[in-house]
Amino acid sequence: MAGAEASRNMEVVVAIDFGTSNSGFAYASMKGHQEIAMEQGLEGKNAGKSNEKMRTAILFKKVSGLLKFESFGEQAKYDFDKITKKERKSGSDVSGYVYFDRFKMSLYREIDSTEGWKDPIIKDVTGKHKQPALFVVSECIKYMKSRAVKRLRECGVKDPEHKILWVLTIPAIWPDPSKDFMLRAAAKAGIPPGQVKLCLEPEAAAICCIKDSADLDKELLVGSKYLILDCGGGTLDVTAHKVVENDTNLRVKEIRTVNGGDCGSTYIDKAFQQEIGRIIGESKWEKFKSENPDAVNELLDRFEACKRSFTDESTSEFVGLKGKLAKKIPAGYDKNGICYDDEEFHLEISGGRMAAMFEICVRRIVSTMTKELRSSEMKGCQYVFMAGGFSSSPYLRKRVQAALSEFRDCKKLIAPFNFSMAILKGAVMLGLDPSIIASRRARCAYAISYERDFKKGDDESHSYMRIVKGVLLKKTSYLHMLVMKDQDLEVGHVVNTSSVNVKDGATSATNRVYKCLANDVLSPWDKRAILHGKLEVTFDKPYDADEARINTKYRFGGEMIRIESTHVQSGKSFKTELSFE
Repeated sequence: MAGAEASRNMEVVVAIDFGTSNSGFAYASMKGHQEIAMEQGLEGKNAGKSNEKMRTAILFKKVSGLLKFESFGEQAKYDFDKITKKERKSGSDVSGYVYFDRFKMSLYREIDSTEGWKDPIIKDVTGKHKQPALFVVSECIKYMKSRAVKRLRECGVKDPEHKILWVLTIPAIWPDPSKDFMLRAAAKAGIPPGQVKLCLEPEAAAICCIKDSADLDKELLVGSKYLILDCGGGTLDVTAHKVVENDTNLRVKEIRTVNGGDCGSTYIDKAFQQEIGRIIGESKWEKFKSENPDAVNELLDRFEACKRSFTDESTSEFVGLKGKLAKKIPAGYDKNGICYDDEEFHLEISGGRMAAMFEICVRRIVSTMTKELRSSEMKGCQYVFMAGGFSSSPYLRKRVQAALSEFRDCKKLIAPFNFSMAILKGAVMLGLDPSIIASRRARCAYAISYERDFKKGDDESHSYMRIVKGVLLKKTSYLHMLVMKDQDLEVGHVVNTSSVNVKDGATSATNRVYKCLANDVLSPWDKRAILHGKLEVTFDKPYDADEARINTKYRFGGEMIRIESTHVQSGKSFKTELSFE
């Protein structure tokens, strides 16, 4: 975060989990007993889940060409469904309202690219309205922020806004540009930069599993290893830890770089929708989704119940149909393990067909887990933790348990009492004691570019001319490594460089930071070098090159890179930004 100093003045930790399917918050005092509260004081249609998270859904109303927040969670879904039905009866449309539902995965980029994260655009459920994702996400965070502040006031905390350390959970596989996006969304939601930090979701899940089990906390000796499977609605996050201390305080280190991918439970929803498209025709289904988003919401909610109850022993699951969709399915349809009962108005999906819809996600989860456990670093791993909403699936857990039979050292598959709330609870724990995470592994090498004189033997295609103090010189660029791929980085690991190029009379200086897929990358033109971001240092006044010696300090090992710059001659700190363009 902007400074650990800020957290010293805080009195309460509030964690916000902006999830693919559901979102919520949890909180605890930094003083005294530190009991973690997850009762969120929900109202309206959200109140049916008083101790659970809320649906990641938000409704806006168009007012004078602008979007005004209307409702969030199940309440937003209820309001939109009600509006849709009312407008349909009157023969008009819902163009006066814009509704986003479970849209987080539209933010995800599987490849490590900065493309799309500067100002991503997302569509509403009808596909007709586009909005900047930063606005939509910030409004979601703003709502949960307001609910948390209200709860703290109800608990007797005076002036809570200035006493909260906010912890935002994020998938560990997300690249730095996406993490920066979440911090910008938090700032837009009214959370001061000095009061917010990020928390990696699988780390939070693991700490919750350990701290919530007195027996496990005692069993984990120094040297014990465990693997974490964070199976959410959108992503799979896999990481591994080794215990380095557990006498008075627990401390762990990351021993494998984060792995995972986009194989959360919402991809089973997509498979189900593909089945509907095959039954009634792709074009008809796309038109139906656009014109009847409320009916699609209801259908997916009923299918969600099937997903949760499905096991390898299930012979079939039933999904009820209503209204127009029921009329579109041919009477007596019976193909590919799906049949339609036009008297009871439901689809009967065979156990085999359900398993096939699960397979693309389950296979990737199991394959990723076994690959990790077979690595040399994981030899002797004793525990596998499962968390995240998808982990509540008995079918998934049984497949994971079966795959663990290959590994003799694995004693237990451990899951928290409440799968969906484990990450929130663990995030509060890490907010209270961030020292639990001692170090992390670098997912790639990081380097900065330097300019030097062109020498004989250098690649001519990488040369360029530059005027230096009135003289035209031939130059080229090379990369200087800051950290190596797979390097063990203590949290706060510092690398100092004089890493910016200053021109005479300049009020700022820039450089480029690269992510490298291997440790032997020497040139920014190497295909294994990927531009990570543009570094800009802003001075307090114009400087000539000779008087502007800048020391740039890079901090690694945290949730993302932190950078600060100092004027060597005066000791002044300069504003330093890493932009992902």
